[in-house]
Amino acid sequence: MKLKTIRENYVQKSRMFLYPHLGIKRGGSITPVETYMSWKDLYALKDHKLIAVYHLRDDQEFKIFEEKMLLNNRLFETFQDLEDEKRAYIFDYSRFDKDFRKIINGKYSLLSDSYKSTVLNYYQGHRHVESYLYPNRYYNEYASLLSEKRDFSKMKELLMNVKELCPLPDLSKETFGISEKVATFENINKM
Repeated sequence: MKLKTIRENYVQKSRMFLYPHLGIKRGGSITPVETYMSWKDLYALKDHKLIAVYHLRDDQEFKIFEEKMLLNNRLFETFQDLEDEKRAYIFDYSRFDKDFRKIINGKYSLLSDSYKSTVLNYYQGHRHVESYLYPNRYYNEYASLLSEKRDFSKMKELLMNVKELCPLPDLSKETFGISEKVATFENINKM
């Protein structure tokens, strides 16, 4: 089955490429509000963190999910309560140092095979994600979709020169900021 469209809206690279490594099944009823690769004035990109913000719920389903999938996750480091009944869970990705840096630099096709495998298993058959990890298999399809008014061969050559079919991360969108009404840093430092 061929791709019919090219994604035009920004997709969080932290959600697409980092979140699958938490081992949380896709399509569940509990999903993060958003994910980030850094937290302004607290965690820099070099710290290799995934910040996943969830709405806190008081039901049994969420309590079991939180205990099993978040707090006891092999990558879990800490959490911070936020305003508006939300909590930020911080996960340490330092064991994926090389892959994390490739994601930051938009080199998705150069991720390690094992890292790619986890992402692909999470998205099971999602052609856009597969095209980001293995762009050489998709240059013809992308060139066809992008070359309505341009020459197909020139478009394919351009794509092959660029190599990656997924845009770079927008680091401003991948940074959890003060505008998110977070708890004071005094409280964070007391944890």
